[in-house]
Amino acid sequence: MINLKFLEDKIMKKLLALLLAASMVTAAYSDDKSDVEEQAKYMQQQVKDKNIAATFEKMPPKLIAKMASMAGAKPEDFKKAMMEQSKAGMAAIEIVEATYDMSNVKVEKTSTGKRYAFVPVYTEMKVSGQEMKSPSVLLIFEDEGKWYTMTWQPQLASFVYEAYPDLKGIKAP
Repeated sequence: MINLKFLEDKIMKKLLALLLAASMVTAAYSDDKSDVEEQAKYMQQQVKDKNIAATFEKMPPKLIAKMASMAGAKPEDFKKAMMEQSKAGMAAIEIVEATYDMSNVKVEKTSTGKRYAFVPVYTEMKVSGQEMKSPSVLLIFEDEGKWYTMTWQPQLASFVYEAYPDLKGIKAP
């Protein structure tokens, strides 16, 4: 005679193990996405407040160093010049709304385990009294325990790939 109690116990243990494993994967994913959401919310507020300095503090330092090197400048001087140029450009712009759409964001990992995500951004602004809508994409990634953000621009991709080789090949949705 087959001991059904023994089989039921075995099946229950396997089922519980599978449920536990699934919940751990979900928790890990949720933590990843919550980290990215936190970074996106921070950037959204800084953009609304026109806090250019804070947005530059989140820029990837290896990227700034790479671009500065190509310009023949020190990274801190290059960053300062970029910040001043951005402040001047933002002076004529009124941000009406900046929306960061987290609904379909997926946190991915590079071959080295670096977490990254692309976040669609929709900005409504007024420039010289004229309303404009501007879609863009924010790249958020973790490097050496710190989170960095930048507006993803295809013309900067080669610089990003040189500064962060493990990001090579990532593409915005």
